[in-house]
Amino acid sequence: MATGPQKYVLLMTACIRPSADNISRHAIWRNDPEVRLNDYRTALDYWLQYPDRRISAIVFIENSGYDLQELRDLARTGNPFGRETEFLQIRAARIPEGLHYGYSEAEMIDHAFTESHLIRQYDHIIKVTGRIFFPGLSRLLDRVRERHLIVTDCRDFRIFRIRRQMILTTLFIVRKDFYAERLLDAKARMVSTQTGLIEWMYYRILRPLYDARPRDLVLRFPINVEPVGFGAHWNIDYSSRKKKLISTGRGMLRFLFPALWI
Repeated sequence: MATGPQKYVLLMTACIRPSADNISRHAIWRNDPEVRLNDYRTALDYWLQYPDRRISAIVFIENSGYDLQELRDLARTGNPFGRETEFLQIRAARIPEGLHYGYSEAEMIDHAFTESHLIRQYDHIIKVTGRIFFPGLSRLLDRVRERHLIVTDCRDFRIFRIRRQMILTTLFIVRKDFYAERLLDAKARMVSTQTGLIEWMYYRILRPLYDARPRDLVLRFPINVEPVGFGAHWNIDYSSRKKKLISTGRGMLRFLFPALWI
């Protein structure tokens, strides 16, 4: 049993300067490095200022080799809660044919879990896509229990010809030992099974585990935890009117039909 508030390390994944190959192959619309750097700077500043003391440390991992000095300076001078910060960089491997750029994100997460000295000190990790942030995170943390191995959000439905079976990877909370046992090197399974998206791969791994242990895995957030910022792929504004309407509808469904995974 936990004896006090659970402490977390926040893991932010980033690619500031995507390669020309990835831009052309994966239609990354938000691809200007200065724009992307500003996205990451805004998000890092948000998390440094975030008042929830359960977030004790921040790990920022980037995979394009871009100079991170500006972000390091921000962490040093704009850190009112004195959170430990760590910056890691790797060179992204070429994404195998048929796979999406989530392969590179999985590569970054794996590297952070195996190489970060801060992650070694914590049992629980909050993973966020580095350019966006989640004002409702504290309310979600209030719902996390010690028995939970992973807390994430799933889409699992079929309506007419629309079918979704995926785990959203923009935000999830995971125990370090569970990640090491079940999700580490999921990118290799993407290759061997020709699963194009990491979201699909996580679904294939986690949904059977949930069916066997539904109390230990949370694959549908009990509340809306909406992102703020811009998605890179289609330059989507998560605060747009359309997104807010979708969020409102989804929030009602979570409340009225908690077993409906839409």
